[in-house]
Amino acid sequence: KQGTSFANAINSFPLCCPSRATFLTGQYAHNHHVISTDLPNGYNGLDHTNTLPVWLRRSGYRTAMVGKYLNGYGLNDGLIEPVADTKEIPPGWSEWYALTSGSDQRRYQYKLNENGKLQYYGTGARNYVTDVLSTKVIDFLQRRAPRPKPFFLWFNPTAPHGESGVPFNSTRDPQPAPRYLGAFGDGGAPRTPNFDEPNVSDKPDLVKDLPRLSQADIDDIDRRWRGRQESLLSVDETVKRIIGRLKKARDLRKTYIFFTSDNGLQLGSHRLIFKSYLYEESTRVPLIVRGPRFPAAPASGAGSTSR
Repeated sequence: KQGTSFANAINSFPLCCPSRATFLTGQYAHNHHVISTDLPNGYNGLDHTNTLPVWLRRSGYRTAMVGKYLNGYGLNDGLIEPVADTKEIPPGWSEWYALTSGSDQRRYQYKLNENGKLQYYGTGARNYVTDVLSTKVIDFLQRRAPRPKPFFLWFNPTAPHGESGVPFNSTRDPQPAPRYLGAFGDGGAPRTPNFDEPNVSDKPDLVKDLPRLSQADIDDIDRRWRGRQESLLSVDETVKRIIGRLKKARDLRKTYIFFTSDNGLQLGSHRLIFKSYLYEESTRVPLIVRGPRFPAAPASGAGSTSR
């Protein structure tokens, strides 16, 4: 209610790694060269010496990254000489808390590079990844927000991304924090007019060749929808904590906050399940900006952007 909601926010490449590289550079994928989630075009495809945190550090900012960075971080690319360094910190970051070593899509049993030192988090509710990342975020703000030196914080929770290693018979993918399990009951993805679209004769061959969704497909889509919705409740909590911390530090009125996502998801629209398609379900993302000179709670549909 205190920010501007952009109803027409569209990402230029609806796939997580290229989209995140665009956040960091302001460039299209054909210019920053991160064109997939696979090495060597993921983490290793980006020129890390020419990114937003580098520019901000030169301008006197303290910078922090918390959560998932770019796909392939902490992994080798299959070459004879491995290039992975799970303790590597890209240029420009003064504080670094990155999920690494192929554990970036786990909710438990993951590794976090904490300023060059690997820390393993196991099972149990206290190790739920969003809560751990939230603690890192608030700690950074407690130390940096009250000071006159400006700061930049990039908070990248893995929610609501699907979780690696979840049993297929699980009722949620991803797992929410235990306190939110069941918050959305047995609900499922919205049955929009294009859900499991019956007639795709007017669509590109890619879609024309797809069969109708099976019941197993629909059940999987629904469990993903439940898991994503419930896992986002922990993200909501962190957003509330961030706002509260900034307010307590008397920094809220002079801080710009950008709330957005790297891509959308099909979840059955046009018979498609995942992402990286040029349909609005994949390309349209939320975008809210709060800060000095941004109008508060504009009329529905106000504002537009593309990145």
